[in-house]
Amino acid sequence: MQDPIIVNQAPQRPPRRTYTNEFKRDAVAQCERGDRSLAQVAMDLKINANLVRRWQKEQQGDKSGTKLLPVQVTNSAQPPQDTAYIELRVFDVTIMFVGNIESNRIAEIVRALR
Repeated sequence: MQDPIIVNQAPQRPPRRTYTNEFKRDAVAQCERGDRSLAQVAMDLKINANLVRRWQKEQQGDKSGTKLLPVQVTNSAQPPQDTAYIELRVFDVTIMFVGNIESNRIAEIVRALR
């Protein structure tokens, strides 16, 4: 006699929840009040914190994610005129040591760069 074939059925999931625009606005407003964190608001509403964060972005119109700030980069920094310094050039890189530096420390650094 042959063993019967048992087919496992996928567990029944509850239907996907939908939220009204009013509920979303209220959740975001609770976060912006400042008396509770976003995570606390989400827990109280029994929803995922990522969902509340997404609603915040949607209401702010922020779809870009990270915001970049302008930065100016200079090639070299000059030490003050009255300060002693040592400048090492290794290939295309310049390493500047400002102030009183023990010679044995400089020797260790040079050995490490070889």
